[in-house]
Amino acid sequence: MLIFLYGSDNYRASQKLKEIISQYQQKHGGFLSFEKFDLKEKGALEKMERFFESQGMFSDKKLAVLESLFQSSQLKDFEKFLKKSNLLLSEDSFLIIFEGELEDLKDEKKKLFNWLKKKPVLSQEFKNFKNFREAKIWLKKEIAKFDIEIEDEALEMLFNSFGADSWRLINELRKISLYQPDRKVTKADVLKISVLEAQPNIFKIFDAFFEQNKKKTLFCFKEALKSGLDAGLIFNLLIGQLRAAILLVLGQANEVEAHPFVVRKIKSQLWRFKKEKLLKFYEELAAIDLAVKTGKIDYESGLERLLINF
Repeated sequence: MLIFLYGSDNYRASQKLKEIISQYQQKHGGFLSFEKFDLKEKGALEKMERFFESQGMFSDKKLAVLESLFQSSQLKDFEKFLKKSNLLLSEDSFLIIFEGELEDLKDEKKKLFNWLKKKPVLSQEFKNFKNFREAKIWLKKEIAKFDIEIEDEALEMLFNSFGADSWRLINELRKISLYQPDRKVTKADVLKISVLEAQPNIFKIFDAFFEQNKKKTLFCFKEALKSGLDAGLIFNLLIGQLRAAILLVLGQANEVEAHPFVVRKIKSQLWRFKKEKLLKFYEELAAIDLAVKTGKIDYESGLERLLINF
């Protein structure tokens, strides 16, 4: 069997992928062999072929996830593998092709894309929701997972702020679920605890920081404070960005808890930093955090001093 999951809403596509994997694992238990393959990695296609061709000692069902197919130059080799493997008709071998947004495809890629959208392939596209009305049913299901009550007006405000990024939207809901859990969340609550797009873009601070533009970083920091953003919130978000950058530098990308877009953006700027400088900056942030908690300094003064000297 062949399954094709793709689209701009990476969060919902990822959730569907997890759901399918879980279903197969529950259904087949120890009789299922499972592997993931990314065609960005050298030899991944050959490894996947061997996975499906090998005979397991205890398992007779195989499930694989294939990523980055449309970023690969091995489309023809993949098509040959499909014909040879007879995956489409197999009841023992299952392949899930997982992709992000696919636009402006040409030639062989477009041909393969169109073929994957037809039966007997099972395909599903995950587009970003156009508006709150369209997203409301899905959001209600997500809210139920966090065991919170929230006014529709407050939920719509969150969607209007983060709807283009489902990862960030869900993170906001997760954060809100920890805020006065025994009371219904209102629009006023959302304004207090969420960073809304209506305010100056807090991530401009981090963009400027990773560009190592000291003057711009300080300016964006001051503008964010003027708009009413809490210095402690900025501090915590900056620590999160630095933690992600350090994990990427150390080759531990799998441990990064951030939206793929954020990860790609940080990766594109890492060449400007030496590992030692990132680690030193992170240590200084930790020292500021301790100083604040012991009453020796406040977040605004500590961050301003650090950004001046970074």
